[in-house]
Amino acid sequence: MAKTKPGKKDLDSYTIKGTNKIVRPGDCVLMRPSDTDKPPYVARVEKLEADHRNNVKVRIRWYYRPEESIGGRRQFHGAKELFLSDHYDVQSAHTIEGKCTVHSFKNYTKLENVGAEDYFCRFEYKASTGGFTPDRVAVYCKCEMPYNPDDLMVQCEGCKDWFHPSCMGMTIEDAKKLEHFLCSDCSSDDDAKRSLNTFPVSPSVEAKAEPKRRKRHGECSFRSNWNNPIWRNRFLKNHIFRIRVESHLLKLRVKGFVDMIKNILGKIPRKPSKSSQSDAYSDGGANGNGPNPSHNSKSSSSSSKSSNLGSGNSRSSNGTLASHSSSAVKSNHSKKPAPIATQVGPLFSLGAYEPLPSFRDVPSSERQNHFIKKLNMCCVVFDFNDPSKNLKEKDVKRQTLLELVDYISSVTSKFNEVVMQEITKMVATNLFRTLSSSNLDNKGPDMYDQDEEDQMLEPAWPHLQVVYEFLLRFVASPETDAKLAKRYIDHSFVLKLLGLFDSEDQREREYLKTILHRIYGKFMVHRPFIRKSINNIFFWFIFETEKHNGIAELLEILGSIINGFALPLKEEHKLFLVRALIPLHKPKCVSMYHQQLSYCISQFVEKDAKLADTVIRGLLKYWPITNSSKEVMFLGELEEVLEATQPSEFQRCMVPLFRQIGHCLNSSHFQVAERALFLWNNDHIRNLITQNRQVILPIIFPALEKNTRSHWNQAVQSLTLNVKKIFSDVDQELFDECLVGFQEDESKEKETQEKRESTWKRLEDVAASKALGNEAVLVSRFASSVAIATNPKPRASSGGVLWTSQLLLVHSFLLYPSAREKWKILLFNKKLFYAGSSLLWFLLSILL
Repeated sequence: MAKTKPGKKDLDSYTIKGTNKIVRPGDCVLMRPSDTDKPPYVARVEKLEADHRNNVKVRIRWYYRPEESIGGRRQFHGAKELFLSDHYDVQSAHTIEGKCTVHSFKNYTKLENVGAEDYFCRFEYKASTGGFTPDRVAVYCKCEMPYNPDDLMVQCEGCKDWFHPSCMGMTIEDAKKLEHFLCSDCSSDDDAKRSLNTFPVSPSVEAKAEPKRRKRHGECSFRSNWNNPIWRNRFLKNHIFRIRVESHLLKLRVKGFVDMIKNILGKIPRKPSKSSQSDAYSDGGANGNGPNPSHNSKSSSSSSKSSNLGSGNSRSSNGTLASHSSSAVKSNHSKKPAPIATQVGPLFSLGAYEPLPSFRDVPSSERQNHFIKKLNMCCVVFDFNDPSKNLKEKDVKRQTLLELVDYISSVTSKFNEVVMQEITKMVATNLFRTLSSSNLDNKGPDMYDQDEEDQMLEPAWPHLQVVYEFLLRFVASPETDAKLAKRYIDHSFVLKLLGLFDSEDQREREYLKTILHRIYGKFMVHRPFIRKSINNIFFWFIFETEKHNGIAELLEILGSIINGFALPLKEEHKLFLVRALIPLHKPKCVSMYHQQLSYCISQFVEKDAKLADTVIRGLLKYWPITNSSKEVMFLGELEEVLEATQPSEFQRCMVPLFRQIGHCLNSSHFQVAERALFLWNNDHIRNLITQNRQVILPIIFPALEKNTRSHWNQAVQSLTLNVKKIFSDVDQELFDECLVGFQEDESKEKETQEKRESTWKRLEDVAASKALGNEAVLVSRFASSVAIATNPKPRASSGGVLWTSQLLLVHSFLLYPSAREKWKILLFNKKLFYAGSSLLWFLLSILL
């Protein structure tokens, strides 16, 4: 028989062969290349391990040189620059030639002397895609290139920015002769020439300039600096430009408001001679879908929450535009349609709804404006309830939306405020609509089923799908600045997005789930609001309607959120568990989201084991009584919770828990009894039960014994015998005690039952043989004799048969305390009492 090879062992260090240098995990080393003409490879040691033959292997993470990357070496790459890649490898330790040091970029620029073994790294490189992290760094000079520590740069004394001599029209020798320098932005051309020709350079000043440059670059740390005049000037110019744009848009809003007032005044009845003038202000494009062309995209975005200002159109319940009246359409025939370039956003007339040129046919400098035009073009919403209507326009819009998706995926510059506003306006116009609720209104909670085949699909999905994909890529794009985008993807936007989760279309809810999860991850400022809003949806569903299509998707998002909660858990999160998640077990339609709910509950228990008692008692509170399928689901969830429960928490809730499990064991539904018996197949739960068998076994032993004797299902009987065998193997003495106790209780119950039956038999015989219409019969509890009290006129006697009858009933109620026997007595002796006896019913109420 072959011997088993011993396993590998990790090493703390390794001495390079032929040297006294020691390599440890985390050190950077030089690796021997296969081609001797190439420089040595650089790698970082991740792990050292030796096999049973003492062959040392080293797990490394490669550094790439710029020329080894996909893009190749660039102008700003330094001679000693490396990229830390995601390429891991395992090599023999004998290929290590020596050690080296890979500095951070900041530390490298502070080195006084750069040795042959000194390198620096400022990027991480993905070898599979060629991407870099970070994907942008600080830039300098007119050429706007990142800093290369190998290149000489001169500093302007005015703006303190740095410039390459070649970009300023100088040679390196001329730059070294400079003592003072002003860039073209800080002085006129004459002053610049005077500064170039007047001041000689001194070696002492030159020696001080480079460390200052390094220090300044290190302090910037890739962030914009207000003390940088170049950056400050650009910021102020952009700010002034935004102010001008906003003032222009404000004028257009005012104009739109004036047009709206004119439209309202134009609808007031006037003389016939003036009616034609009022028609000039009526809105509505072709087919009633085009508002007034005088509006611009900014004004229409401000009214995206309702209908467009000044238009004769309103948004119908399915999100399409419909005209208010036919007169508005007719009056528009006298208008001359404006050119496409001037019709912005939803102001496109369907008569002129034509595709715009592709982005490839537009210069790069104009692509952003072209992007905004396409966004505004996609703000027109079509009616998909009529498949044969506007087929050409619908196809044009879909192709335009696909172009927008491709553009937003390939853009390489940050989105500014204007673009973000137009993006959110287009998305809101297409997505935020009133959902159809005809099917939900006709359903009761017990008929509500998410998996039924006749669910209504969204007819506008060919457009909605592309808009959702566009929104998803916009939120996930690295070019989307969360600090800027939060002004437009605000609380109102998130709230409307959550409202769409009630859509009956499963495809739409899947997109919403992914998008909301991305928003939660990117916009940290919105996280508390998103959790609170989801909480409110749950409250409305649990305590008001019990009707919602998106509970499963919302719980799936919450599962990921709960998984990321920090420890210890906040009180807010614990309250959410108690007030929202646990009561979600109450609705009858819990089956449509139980899997996601169970995962969320388990996450809480895994985060904080002390919550197990709270969760288990919450399950017992909402435990189903008549719904067997729901009971099976509860038992499955209970197993997951118990699997994460600690012994101390288990002991706090085991008594009420196993009383309920005992009821499940005796269930006539074989799946319920079978699922309860499966709990003993879990090792952790079986250990908890075994440790607390002194308390648990007396509670469930009667149920186990009854199953063994009388359960109709053979599988349940077999599983019950296995459970009894587990208890008997662990503690035979306790098992025998429980068996004896069960037999004693069974004999006592049998005696009591026989006594009750004999008493009833005696009572029935006496009543049948002696009782007449006006007679009251009293059966003695302690004697076999029967006293019969008679009175021919019971209504006339105040202490006769009426009181005797009442005492007979009270005596019988005391004798037979069970509810079943009480009602038997009441029905049997109904002829003996009169409805007007208030004292009788008073005594009955006390006894019951």
